[in-house]
Amino acid sequence: MTINNWHDTQDRTEKNTFKPKWTPEIIEWIISQLNEMVYFVDIQYQLVKKHAISLSSAALWIEMARRVHTDMRNGLSMDDALELDKERRNQMRRRAKKD
Repeated sequence: MTINNWHDTQDRTEKNTFKPKWTPEIIEWIISQLNEMVYFVDIQYQLVKKHAISLSSAALWIEMARRVHTDMRNGLSMDDALELDKERRNQMRRRAKKD
């Protein structure tokens, strides 16, 4: 699949835009790259190229993968680690709205 038609395969929202999916496969790939000590910028570039996301989104995906990986090393399954990370992000959003 080329980057030119990748957008056509993505889910559409009400605004007819696409949102790249944050999947366990992407998490596993990022973790494998981090374990191989690949430079952050190289991982970020590959995410931008492969998933047509912005540099800032790629940086967020890498940070989320790091948190999920830490939770998995502490004994959680990937599903539980993803759920915990989602809850953490929701708490940060709620705190930001209060301030």
